[in-house]
Amino acid sequence: MLTILVAAMPSPAIEASQVAAMPSPATEASEPPQPPNIVWVNLDDTGIAPASLYERLPMIKSLFLEHGVSFVNAWNNFPLCCPGRASQLTGQWAHHTGVIKNDGRLFNPGVTLATELHDQGYYTFITGKYLNGTSLLSDKTPPGWDDVAIADSKYYRYTIYVNDEARYHGSRTDDYSTDVFAAHSLEFLATAPADKPIFAFLNPYAVHQGADQNGSKVGTLPAPAPRHKGDPACQGVPSSKLANYNEADVSDKPYYIRRQPLRAATGWPLQRICETLLSVDEWTAGVVDTLKAQGRFDNTIFILTTDNGRAWGSNRWIKKTAPYAAQIPLFIYWPATMVGNGSENDMLLANVDLAPTLCELAGCVMGPFANGRPVDGQSFAGLLAPDAFSSVPTRDATIHEHLGPASQVPRWKGIMTASNHQLGRWFYVHYFETGEQELYDMSGGPCLHWEVGDGGDPCMMSNKAHKAKFKSIRWALRRQMEAMW
Repeated sequence: MLTILVAAMPSPAIEASQVAAMPSPATEASEPPQPPNIVWVNLDDTGIAPASLYERLPMIKSLFLEHGVSFVNAWNNFPLCCPGRASQLTGQWAHHTGVIKNDGRLFNPGVTLATELHDQGYYTFITGKYLNGTSLLSDKTPPGWDDVAIADSKYYRYTIYVNDEARYHGSRTDDYSTDVFAAHSLEFLATAPADKPIFAFLNPYAVHQGADQNGSKVGTLPAPAPRHKGDPACQGVPSSKLANYNEADVSDKPYYIRRQPLRAATGWPLQRICETLLSVDEWTAGVVDTLKAQGRFDNTIFILTTDNGRAWGSNRWIKKTAPYAAQIPLFIYWPATMVGNGSENDMLLANVDLAPTLCELAGCVMGPFANGRPVDGQSFAGLLAPDAFSSVPTRDATIHEHLGPASQVPRWKGIMTASNHQLGRWFYVHYFETGEQELYDMSGGPCLHWEVGDGGDPCMMSNKAHKAKFKSIRWALRRQMEAMW
């Protein structure tokens, strides 16, 4: 984070809820653990959903719900695929990476989490979706990766580049992309050098909307593998219906929201999403089995998150790029440092925090970057291994943006404040083309557990930007947001 804003800020006291959610140490030792293996499962276009979705996925349930930590206040800087992935890999805001639309050619891969971990002695590999426009990249073996099997990605009818060799997959059952990506990752993992820690970046197309074998789509829903259509494991999974789903009164929202129709009153359907995730769960289980056979499991950090969020009907919005799609699921489990039941942590985190966190745990530091900017994210290693690391974010705010082409959503930038901010938790948004503004009291969260009538407004239902009593807060946040840019 920029020192102009944090230099005068004391390190925040960690709230009681955050302390309670910290993992219990697995041993009495205070020495840092050996460099951990890292398995990062990076979903595509995944919104916030209740635990009832993940409970249908046996391996994901075991790792993350029963033993890991759910970071329920995690946000994406730029809620769009390519900008999100660039920020994940670098720890820099989108306006610093320069990736402000879905075009992987804008990304400079010279310094990423992969290059830093590789230099630290890691065996690194990536399978699945890399960046939008992968097929247009001149170099399909980006720096830092020992092995790659990457694609623009669809469920069927796509080309995957396996260490620079193009392989086309059509519409046969065994062309289902999640299974193809899984097979390549397990092949890479099976041949990983025994004396090196690994970094596996696993990128299914799930749960992005897409066509099935016959080229048919079901609205904006994904395509499950044929074997999982109608799977009993997902029968009866409740629809997602957060407090802000299908918001009845949007008169205080920007025009692009006011013109949105009401959605189905039953909530956002999760059965097809669940069925699609069953393949991801099987992939994860295959990786876990291999790691156990290799003796790597205990010292592996498992991460489940997404490149960007999806609104899924929140505040009537169903797509990306809007502020209502900026929150992301983030689950982490590290057997070597976490014992006991699963827990939640509500510290404000951003997608840019993952790279510096993982780099610190591995013994490296992100950067320097060719753009001359420092890493924007801050390590939260102290939340994952408190006996060995002390790092927690010291900032009092994160910044958020949609600076790409203005299509259905006008371009905007915003600021999200943390609990240690002198004004408390707020989210302020300014739209460039229209001049519209939004201001929400984000206390009382997370939205996932919030109900109408509870304190605060973490589901962004009451816009206070034009109310006189909140004018000073709005201006203070706007000034800080501009300074942070």
